[in-house]
Amino acid sequence: MNEREEYRQKMAAQLQKWKAELETMKTTVKADMRVEMAQLEKDVAEGERKLRELSASSGEAWTSIKKGLDDSWTRLGQAFQEAGEKLRN
Repeated sequence: MNEREEYRQKMAAQLQKWKAELETMKTTVKADMRVEMAQLEKDVAEGERKLRELSASSGEAWTSIKKGLDDSWTRLGQAFQEAGEKLRN
C-alpha cells in the first residue's frame, strides 16, 4: 500500500467516525444548536468531496490536495470538539 492510499484510508476512517458522532449529536441537540449541526453536516459533506478528490488525484497532485485536506480536517475536528462541549454543558 502506498503513502497516498494509507493517508486516504486514515482520513476516510476519521470521516466515518465524525459522521457517526454527528448522527448521535443530532438526536440530543438543543434547539439553539440546530444551525451549528446543519453547518457540521455541510462541513462533513465537504470533507467527503475532498476525500473523493484525493482518491481521484494522480501522481504528485495528491500532495497539494493533502495540504488542503489536512487543513479541512483540523477545522472539522475543532468544530466537532466545540459542538460536543456545547452539548455536554
